[in-house]
Amino acid sequence: MKPLFWIANKNKPFFSIVIPTHGRLSLLEESLDSLKKLNENDFEIIISDDTHSKKERKTIIEWAQELHKALNANVTYIFTKSNLGQSKNTNQGLHYVQGDWIRILHSDDILHPNIFKYERNIIEDNNDVSIIYHSVTQFTKLNEIKYDLISRPTYYKTDAYHMIIYGLHTFCALPSSLLFRKEFLEVTGGFNDKMKRACDWEFYSKLIMHSFNVNKKIVQFKPGMIFYRKHDLSNTNKIKTQLSNYIEYKKISYSIIKFLKQNPQHFGFLEVNLYKSCAFSYRTSRLVKDFKSLNLLFKLIFLKKFLNLIFESEKEKLEF
Repeated sequence: MKPLFWIANKNKPFFSIVIPTHGRLSLLEESLDSLKKLNENDFEIIISDDTHSKKERKTIIEWAQELHKALNANVTYIFTKSNLGQSKNTNQGLHYVQGDWIRILHSDDILHPNIFKYERNIIEDNNDVSIIYHSVTQFTKLNEIKYDLISRPTYYKTDAYHMIIYGLHTFCALPSSLLFRKEFLEVTGGFNDKMKRACDWEFYSKLIMHSFNVNKKIVQFKPGMIFYRKHDLSNTNKIKTQLSNYIEYKKISYSIIKFLKQNPQHFGFLEVNLYKSCAFSYRTSRLVKDFKSLNLLFKLIFLKKFLNLIFESEKEKLEF
């Protein structure tokens, strides 16, 4: 199926919103409705769909048309194949972006109406900024969201040096909370489709390391602009994605360690070992947490794998 385009104007938008979706229509509808409240109109919307149901795909197409009419914005709908998975589905949407700044909005999250207004002010006043991310506000039901609690959000600016050493392996900006330059996507590439769970973490780490390479700053907003939904259908809660965390985070941490060692003028022995220690501690604690979250049956099924990873983890600790 060829992409469907609804064009409002031919001008290149400032922002691109990429929405990977797979079913969960009731949640997707609420996320799309939040876009109708945005106090900024210089953006495009790209819905990247791998839903298996033809009926659901038809509904999403109708919603895309409604968004185009309601917002007078360029809207693109893409479907190539069912069940592509998070990485491939996100990448097919990223392929069509036109805006200078990109946000990957997960189909169960909500944006504050003023988010682009404040982000644009930051960008126009700070040409040394490469990435903007937000600490999120969690919610379960839509009526829990209070837009009016934030009159003017607070933020601070930092550099990639501090992000890599002190935060990169104990923190990952959720895709919905992350705004980044399109040129960064062109340099770093999209999501790694070989990763089941940590593809967003790997993508974020590439953006941060590139930001360091080009000497750009990072802006963090305090909570109030991004609303992250906690629910049972979340990918975070899927059994199949758990316990793969340790292996994938290990691959990411090793690539970061390699990067640090390639920049000895900025990252010395102490910084490298500090990062190693933080990475090891995080991965191990996350492994134990994920195993504990399994029910008894799955604990028995995954016990051997868990014990092997723990043994491997202790061996690595001794090597430090």
